[in-house]
Amino acid sequence: MDNKFNVQAGDVIFRRARNGWIVYTIEGGEWVSDVGGPYMDPMTVVTEVFAEPEHGDEVDEGVESPKALLDALRAVFYDHFRSKWRGGIQATLRRKGWGHEDHDPDGDRFGEE
Repeated sequence: MDNKFNVQAGDVIFRRARNGWIVYTIEGGEWVSDVGGPYMDPMTVVTEVFAEPEHGDEVDEGVESPKALLDALRAVFYDHFRSKWRGGIQATLRRKGWGHEDHDPDGDRFGEE
């Protein structure tokens, strides 16, 4: 099996780490005009780490808090999330699944700003 793949400027790679998520963003790789003539700007990898909260918020069945993943998604896809003035993706973290009889949709949020 060949595990090689090509990346281009603008690509984003999410990788799960033991305590959160690592996001690699590929930048550069474009032609730049300069006094010395045009040249190819080298591609660089910007790395951001989004760690799980240390206090150990848990969702049902001992699953770690997905807050780090939501933080990573918001950082990378900020322009696609809903805001006060524009529509978009809306994501909410909940402590319990919707299948619980005692589920209170407004009372089980956690880890939100």
